[in-house]
Amino acid sequence: MDYSWLPTVLFSTSNPLPPLENLKTLTWSGHSQQLTNSWLPFTPALLGSRQLTTLDITCDITIDDCYHLLLHCEYVTNFSLQTIVKTKVAKMKGDYASEMKGDTSGIESVFCTDLSNAQDQERELSHLRSLTLASVHDIAPLFRPFKFTSLREVAFSLSYKNALDTIKESVPWTRLTKVHLRGVIQEVDSI
Repeated sequence: MDYSWLPTVLFSTSNPLPPLENLKTLTWSGHSQQLTNSWLPFTPALLGSRQLTTLDITCDITIDDCYHLLLHCEYVTNFSLQTIVKTKVAKMKGDYASEMKGDTSGIESVFCTDLSNAQDQERELSHLRSLTLASVHDIAPLFRPFKFTSLREVAFSLSYKNALDTIKESVPWTRLTKVHLRGVIQEVDSI
């Protein structure tokens, strides 16, 4: 079911969200549909606040939604997200759809952002210093549209085959000062 219209209706001028001008840290735990359908919608205005420096989300989320969050969190220095899961094939286009043809598992994107359209654009995330991701689905496409110029710490919990092979070229390993890797990492996956 598509709930993308709800934030517009629920948070119109007749029922505005109180300003969160001093919010520095946001920790979220809940269902991914609540990211857009709760009293605190994850809008670009909230995510792009110059004050918000730490975002910690714990829920199953699609790679497209993770892309949406990173895209709009331009001032966040610490980004943590658990867990990236498959997007339903009906919502997917391009390479992702052909990879998973016939697979009906996964969840629908809540932000209606399509990562496959972003591959030709590159955006610098100059404030992001720490990135923590847990995923059961390949996260390599998430790195393609971004430059992580200030990234110094990563923590990845990757539960899929050949996890390091897919992200080897995307992460600025030489600039990192702290690395935490967990998951299906084989001996041949050395960097």
